Parts: sequence; C-alpha cells; structure tokens
Amino acid sequence: MIVFEKKLPQKTLLNLSLNNPYYVDSHYFIVEDTNMSPLDVYCKMVSFAPKWSNSLLSIRNKVVRILGLEDVGEFGNFGDKNISDFTIGDRIDLFYIREMNEHEIVVGLNDKHLDVAISISLKPGALQTVVCISTAIHVHNIFGKVYMGLVTPFHAPIIHSMIRNAYLN
Repeated sequence: MIVFEKKLPQKTLLNLSLNNPYYVDSHYFIVEDTNMSPLDVYCKMVSFAPKWSNSLLSIRNKVVRILGLEDVGEFGNFGDKNISDFTIGDRIDLFYIREMNEHEIVVGLNDKHLDVAISISLKPGALQTVVCISTAIHVHNIFGKVYMGLVTPFHAPIIHSMIRNAYLN
C-alpha cells in the first residue's frame, strides 16, 4: 500500500533545507527489509521506472534542448559507476546527489525556471522499514509554472509505478 500526502515529513534533510516551496508531496510505503540504504532504494526504484516515463523524458529533453535547458537523460542511467561509489555532488540518473546519510538521500536539479529536490528517507524498525519519497519544487518564473502544469499529472503515477514495480509486486 502507498500512502500519499501533500506535505513533507518533519525533521528530514529535505524539510530542514526548504523555504516555502511551490509544490510538495510525499509517498510512504513499507518494505520487509531493514538492511538497505536510501541510495539503494533510489537506485532500485529508478531502475523500475515505467517505459512510458522514459518516453516522456525523451520528448521533454528534445523540447528543452531547443530552449537551452539541460537534457537530463532517462531514469536508471548510472553511467559506469557502481552504486556504492556514488557520493555527494555526483550525477546519478536524472539528478545530482545533494545530501546523503544512513537514513536519507536528497537528489535534485536546478535550472533558471525551477529547482527540484527529491528525498528518500528511511525509518527502519525491527522487521520492516518505512520508506518516504518526498518531492519539493521551487518555481522561479512563469516558464517553471507552465512546466509544472505539464508534468504534475504524471508525477505521482510515475512514483507509484516505480514503488509497485520495485517493492510491492
């Protein structure tokens, strides 16, 4: 089961670094594993991105290149690095690792129109781990708002599909 909220969890690296974001959401689920890192969860999830989401990213990348923005690639592209070799500042998949500790990773990407930050935080228990995937977006101008209007309808379905494919099937 996935629980969706339009707010961020308290006392996370992502929440502590924010100042009035334009958009926020969180998606919670439980896994029967207590020996995983936030980086492991991130990598597993994006490796299970639905094919249609990478098709949408391909279209997005072609359009934004014309506008002079960065082509972010596609979900699940780790280059030639081993997952355990990634550190703060590295590009992983679509994003850069901003912060990372044993309970949370924050990845993100900034451009002149908006700043995106995604957190995966873990609350391990004796037999299970509660995983929370949170997104926070700061919009800088009208182009950022238009972009958000176009991508927001796809955001939760992509995340929920990744969660289901990676952990709940």
